[in-house]
Parts: sequence; C-alpha cells; structure tokens
Amino acid sequence: MRNFKIKKSMAYGTLLILLCSIVGTTAIATEENTSTIDGYTDISVDEAWALLINSSDGIQIPIDVRTDPEWIYDHIDTPYPENPRHHNFFEWDNPDILAEFLSTYEGEEIILYCMAGSRSASAANILVDNNFDGTIYNMLGGIKDWNNRGYPTIGNRPPEIPEINGPDTGSPGQECEFTLTTVDPDYDDVYYCINWSDGQEEVCIGPYKSGEEALINHSWIAKGSYLVKVKAKDEFDEESDWTTFEINILATELDISDIRGGFGVVSIDIKNIGDNTAEGIKSVINVQGGLFSKINLTHVCKGCVDCGTTLGSGATKTESTRESGLIFGFGKVEISVSAWATNADKVEVSTSGYVIGLFIIINN
Repeated sequence: MRNFKIKKSMAYGTLLILLCSIVGTTAIATEENTSTIDGYTDISVDEAWALLINSSDGIQIPIDVRTDPEWIYDHIDTPYPENPRHHNFFEWDNPDILAEFLSTYEGEEIILYCMAGSRSASAANILVDNNFDGTIYNMLGGIKDWNNRGYPTIGNRPPEIPEINGPDTGSPGQECEFTLTTVDPDYDDVYYCINWSDGQEEVCIGPYKSGEEALINHSWIAKGSYLVKVKAKDEFDEESDWTTFEINILATELDISDIRGGFGVVSIDIKNIGDNTAEGIKSVINVQGGLFSKINLTHVCKGCVDCGTTLGSGATKTESTRESGLIFGFGKVEISVSAWATNADKVEVSTSGYVIGLFIIINN
C-alpha cells in the first residue's frame, strides 16, 4: 500500500510537471508568435526586421505614420525595395489624402510603425475601417523598441542630383521644353528649382512624386550660350546639389547682300548671316518711277525655284523680278526690297537707279 502511494504521488508529480510544461510552452509560443487583431497583425520589431531584410518572402513596405519632425530626425533604415515611406496619419482626416494612400498601397503588404506602437495601431484601425485592400502589420514597440534592439535608423536625406534633358540649341523667342527627374531616397515629394541664367529670378515648381517626370518650358530673348542650373529639394527643404545643362540660342538673320540691275530685271541676293537654317524664305522687290512714273512693278516671291525654301547658315540665294515681267522705260527709279523667313525677322533695303530702255543701272 505504501509503495502505491509513492507511485501515485510520483504519477501526480509527473502529471503536474507535464501540465506546467504545456502551460509554459503555450505562454512562450503566445509571446513569440504574431497575433491578428481585427484585420491587422501585430508583430515584434524582431519579426519586422526579419521581414524587411529578406525580400524572398515578398515585399513588405514599412510606413512611418509619425509627424514630419519625427520623421526628419530619424526613421528606420532598411534596404530597397523595403525601405520606409512617410505618411503622417494625422493627415488622414482629409479624405483625399486617405484615398490617395489607399490607392497607392492597394494590394501591398505594409508594416505600420510609430514611436511606441499606439499611433500605428490607430492607423491600422483606420485602414481596416476603410476597407484597405492589402495586408497590414503593426510593429509593436515602434521605433523606440527598434532602437533598443540596435537596428539601424537614419535621418531625412536630400533628393538625388536631378537629371535635366532638353534641346541643346534654340532660337530667340522659341519655347524650349525640358524634362526634370530625380529620386528621393525617402520617397518624399520633390520640388525643382531652376535658374535660367538670363537675368530672370529662380523659379521652383512642384510638388512631384519621387521619380515622376516634370516638364517645364522656357524661352530666351537674346542669342548666346546659357548654362541652365537645376536642383531638387524635398518637402522638408533638404536640397540636392546643382546640376547644369548648356543650351545655345542661335539667331536666324537674313541680309540682302546685293541689289543689281540687268536687262529688264532687278535681282537681289538674300544671305543667311545667322546660325540656324532659315525656313520658308519670302521676298518682295518693288521698282517705281521713270518718265511720267510709268514704271511700277512689284514682284512677290511665291515659292519660286530660288525662293520659299530653306537657306542654311552662310548660304545665299538669288531672286529677280523676271517672273513678274520685264522693266522698260526711261528715267530714275526707286527700288525697295524686303526679305524674311518663318524663323527670321524681315529685313528691308532701299536704293535707286536709272532705266534706259531695258537697261537698268543701280546706284552703288
């Protein structure tokens, strides 16, 4: 009987140890495992770190829901593409801002965090209440526990030096289009500040999303070489270094280099003394006078063989009154000539001469 009591006591003891072991194991498992609460999952900073340094388990995007000054001071530092983004959840009172967040991260896995975990839990509840279509994790302990565990943090960083693309030549008054792009390492919105180097004030445009292309037009009045300078800054005024882009504004200028007489005609030479090709050249030659003012001939170039076409820089073309008829008479005549192009201003020259029958002599 005594041996039975011992065996019975041992059995009770073994059972008690087994029960304690089960309870202890259950308690440990509850402490280490994640827990899902009302549509989102609480995870520890260790579990968050493990997710964010390994993209083989999918892409989880950390979202810092703290205020702007907190984000600027420091935030978690995890590698791309699982680097943190900043969205102050207090701004979610604005339905447009909240709707943009829901759209931006639709279908994504996000890890919300704040200083200690309470604001991120509130943010998680807001997203659940608004039917967020994705997976929500809430990092318990926030960046405070993150720091205590020795995981890396970093402060706000400026955007990368922007890239500028556009034409390297233009004409005075011509609108030139430029594209500007940059990437902000913290995914902050960015602004571009441009100095056109033509005496005008620096202009800033934005905001744009990180990586979004910005378009801007500008024209210069005078010909010359201009060094365009561009820098980017984020929404917290962290600025990149300047980048530069050179553009040469080339003028198209015409000159009536010669007016000469001939047998019944007046001819002119039109020369392009500018830097650009002249497009669509037109000209007018008017001859008036003679005995009893009988001579009155106007020749308008209307796309003839030597007119109405392009004229390269330094090139010359000739136009005459022949197509409009022969000039015949006697006496002094006044000759006025004008020429222009679609991309060049009109130039006008006047002179005089004499007509003797069909012979026309121009005064030098």
